[in-house]
Amino acid sequence: MSVAALRSICGQRSSGTCVQSRYTGQVKRNRVPVGIVIFLWDAAWKAIAIRRAVQNRQYRWVAPLILVNSVGILPMLYLVKWGRSALEPAEG
Repeated sequence: MSVAALRSICGQRSSGTCVQSRYTGQVKRNRVPVGIVIFLWDAAWKAIAIRRAVQNRQYRWVAPLILVNSVGILPMLYLVKWGRSALEPAEG
């Protein structure tokens, strides 16, 4: 398939790169940038939550925060519910 044909199928403004499968002949778009963004988002939240858990001496949270891949949901939940610093006053 020619380059011009691939461009017309994929579109000029596609977010990913366009690759033609050698076996099926179908054109597929690679979504690598989305995966990288999700990985960086999760890694940032994990780093913040793990740091706070260690500062608060809540070591039982470190392993789940490292092992569970939840796209940042578990670290955010930890920070909101249990991650208050010992120096911060409790609400209520």
